[in-house]
Amino acid sequence: MNWLLNGLNHEPMGDPRNNTSKSAVINRITAGEGPLSGASLAWLDALVASGRLVRASIGQVLIPPGQSLGHIFVVIEGRVRLLGICPGVPHPELLATLSAGGVAGLGSYLANAPIEAVTAAADCVCLMVETKRFEELLAEDLALRTAIYEQVVMTELYNLVSSDFARCALDLSKAPDLVRQALGQAQVRTGESMDEPQGFTWWIAEGEFRSRRWTPQDGPVRRIGFPSAILESSEVPAVPVEAGIPAPPELPQAETLLDPLVDYPVLTTQNGPLEEVV
Repeated sequence: MNWLLNGLNHEPMGDPRNNTSKSAVINRITAGEGPLSGASLAWLDALVASGRLVRASIGQVLIPPGQSLGHIFVVIEGRVRLLGICPGVPHPELLATLSAGGVAGLGSYLANAPIEAVTAAADCVCLMVETKRFEELLAEDLALRTAIYEQVVMTELYNLVSSDFARCALDLSKAPDLVRQALGQAQVRTGESMDEPQGFTWWIAEGEFRSRRWTPQDGPVRRIGFPSAILESSEVPAVPVEAGIPAPPELPQAETLLDPLVDYPVLTTQNGPLEEVV
């Protein structure tokens, strides 16, 4: 956590130069289109009092890939980039940009796993709140908590779908656009559901089988799905739930395969051995 505290500039809540008084912060959250815009003023007051304002410069990392910092970031000024993470893929995928009111780190919070990265898309000010405190505050407003937990966050959906694609050797390049297309129709289910929508493909969103295709035999686990027709329109083939076709393992470095003094093959061309060809 020290890198974050050292890298981001902290600002007093009442600093008039930045117009970041408590009331100004609350107004920007309620005026935004983020998931907290409908919260009560009393709840937002407690949220702002529980956090600290941090300023980040363009390009600065707020949440590094694959690391859990135990915080969420509510955007107050500027914009931040949401980047999705697929296991085994070295570079995160840019998925969306959040402006005032957006909550960065929400996908990792809901997934209970570090499944995203966040960087500043412009100079920005965010309210940084510990996830433990955020959970305590949500427990005080059950309606808001339900709304948050029933929301499908793009970074979590991308992590589930891309992980499934990678494991089943499907075209991973299709995952970002497919997730953007499906987000508006995606749904979350937990426990036994009496109103399971028909024609949906579901992914397990918790536990050791996270990102695998869900069937009723998997039981009442948390799962996220969207209409199967979206997969079909993207020309994604049906994949057996059992795990599909495993992706080929990555080859080791060539130097570990051959002993250049013993096993190196002599390559012969029409002009003779390769080493003798000028």
